[in-house]
This record gives sequence, C-alpha cells and structure tokens, in this order.
Amino acid sequence: MSRLNLLDYPPLELESVAESLGAPRYRGRQIATWLYAKGATDIGAMSDLPREFRAVLSERAEVAVPEIERRTPSQDGSQKLVLRLGDGARIQSVLMPDDDRLTLCVSTQVGCGFGCAFCFTGTMGLERNLTAGEIVGQVVRSASRPVASRCRRWAS
Repeated sequence: MSRLNLLDYPPLELESVAESLGAPRYRGRQIATWLYAKGATDIGAMSDLPREFRAVLSERAEVAVPEIERRTPSQDGSQKLVLRLGDGARIQSVLMPDDDRLTLCVSTQVGCGFGCAFCFTGTMGLERNLTAGEIVGQVVRSASRPVASRCRRWAS
C-alpha cells in the first residue's frame, strides 16, 4: 500500500485524514499548521502531535517534497531548478526575485506540449499532469531557506 502524500490535501481535508487514522479532526488542523505555516516536512518534528499518532501518520503518510537535481543561477538573480519527483520524473521551477518579492513559476505537468526551447519542461513533450501534492511540493522546496536565500535580491 502506498503512503498518502500530505501535500495532496488542502488544510480542511487534513481533518478527514487525521480522523481516518483514528485521531480527532483537530489533529488535521495541527498537521496543516506544520505543513503550511511552519514549513515542516518531517512528521517526527510535529511535536504537538501525540507520539503514537506521529508513528501511525509516519507509517501511512509522508510529506513528499521533490529533490533538487540541478540549480542554474542567472545573472539577474533568478534560479532554474530541475526537480526530481518521487516517480523519477523531472520538472522545472523558476525562482525570480524582484526587489522585495520572490516569484515562483511552477510546473503543472511533467513535460509540456508547447515545446519552448528555453524551458527544460517544454523540451520533454507532455507526459502527465502533476498531482496537487507535486505542485505544492515545488512551493515547499523553493521556499526552503537555502534555495530562496541564493536569489541575490532576496535576503530575508
């Protein structure tokens, strides 16, 4: 049986996930806080969840964040990230700093039907749509301090 990717669920649906694992619904809100407010990707670090529930959650679920395969910085401070998904597929995200904000271009598909030569994803042809968790995973990975801080104008 494959494990649930917690990033596939919006915050309110995490209440149902918690309940399906034998915990009160409010535990789902706690999970959502860890994922979306605190940026946690390790279930074991969710310290306000009971140890027994964390053990069950770790057996049945995961926080599947793509791995950075390659990071290509640009002179303007942008970064192209080639990310490897859990099934081995590769996608691209691009971080673009602009003064006091940071914009992220995310992939929604493995491959793309447009075939743009400048885009890694566009050169692959369309393979499949990404899951909600794979899209959210790009945001989580790109928001990590080591990645975001490498954008020249993004210091905080």
